[in-house]
Amino acid sequence: MKIKLHTLSPVHIGSGEEISPMEYFLNEKFTRINMNRLFDDPEFEPMMNDFIEVAGTQRYIGDQIPEQLLEKHPAYSIPIKDSADEYIMAHQTVVKGFIKSAGRIYIPGSSLKGSILSAILWYVLREAPPDDKREIERLLTTQGKFNDVLNLGFKNMVKDRHDINLGGLRFIHWIDVKDSDLKDPGEVLEISLIKIKGAKTGKEQPILYETLKSGTEFNLILKVKNLKFRENEILNICNQFYTRVLKKDGAANIQTTANLLRLGQGSSAFATSLLILAEDLGINRYDVRPPRTRKRIDEHFAMGWIELQ
Repeated sequence: MKIKLHTLSPVHIGSGEEISPMEYFLNEKFTRINMNRLFDDPEFEPMMNDFIEVAGTQRYIGDQIPEQLLEKHPAYSIPIKDSADEYIMAHQTVVKGFIKSAGRIYIPGSSLKGSILSAILWYVLREAPPDDKREIERLLTTQGKFNDVLNLGFKNMVKDRHDINLGGLRFIHWIDVKDSDLKDPGEVLEISLIKIKGAKTGKEQPILYETLKSGTEFNLILKVKNLKFRENEILNICNQFYTRVLKKDGAANIQTTANLLRLGQGSSAFATSLLILAEDLGINRYDVRPPRTRKRIDEHFAMGWIELQ
């Protein structure tokens, strides 16, 4: 099945990279510098030793190198959301990078597959036979091994049970999600200021991210191998589960006309644990508790919400 992924709120899938203020400059937009090209520029050579000397202090490159020289070597330029503009200008701190392939933006199939697995696991365990439900309750209330819970789910989600490897995770063999098409960073990214709200201290923790703009679209391919469910059934299961997650998360501003799903940073314990399953089965001694913190943009916009068409 060909799938169109449409972002409903800013999405961040991290590369693990932190972009230092020595690698970008600010001039109405956030411009990532092609450092290799800068170092190869003869005009930069007289400044190189001084630049290297202060590089370890995370100082802002715009205070070291003339803007005219930096403008010659952009890797890409992206807008800064209004809420992030004042913060990044004042603090000139690191920005968490979005995952890229050869400098271009994409949605990894593995990220989407992980979100799909959470939904299918919830569905098959909710609908499991009575004996399995008793075992689920035992595992969730006695600090059982999560792999044992997964194996119960796998037993109820595959067509051919001989394909179950009880020693490991075989989900990768039962469903295939190809990486999406590639996009230019300047077309789809922006800088967002995320505030982690609700910590015990009452303080907000601000973090800068490269995020996909709302309304961005990617194309992917979903292929079922040995699951009981066809592709359209999987999308429906995801919609059921993530509609529940949305209600629990309280992100009332998210509206969709297609199949809902949550992706990347911002996913809460509701989406990544068995909290909703425990509630559906009437289990009130499950060790995991609802998350106390939420990541929000502009005070109330939640991260990571997408729809699949």
